[in-house]
Amino acid sequence: MKTEKVLAVIVIIGLILKFFHIPGGNILTILSMMTISFFYFPLGFYFLSHKKIDNTTVGFSILSGFLLSTLVTGCLFKFMSWTGAMMVLSVGIISCLPIAFIAYRKFTKQKESEHSDYYKNIVVRVAFFGILGLLGSLI
Repeated sequence: MKTEKVLAVIVIIGLILKFFHIPGGNILTILSMMTISFFYFPLGFYFLSHKKIDNTTVGFSILSGFLLSTLVTGCLFKFMSWTGAMMVLSVGIISCLPIAFIAYRKFTKQKESEHSDYYKNIVVRVAFFGILGLLGSLI
């Protein structure tokens, strides 16, 4: 989670630099968002489950990692104005909505269980990148 927070701060700094046309914003944004995407796609089961692999959440972690990776890639495409940006971003946002809904429902039902932090963190990640994607779609 600490790695993701550092990379998210770098994404925000890169986007601020990009929007103010300061050199280095594009490369910071590209490197940080691609790193997050690479973390989520093949290693979603590890990064999304607090570094402890649990048989009850590993499938949901793999699916969430794959879909979050798509959402992050869509945000990157949109912010860089690359071809196909709206398609990838739309697929990412629409596919992450069920993940956010399921995680939110399980979080509210299991407030005191050992998996409540896991589901809360999934909701926070989807919300952060979903808001970033929606802001990107307005640009």
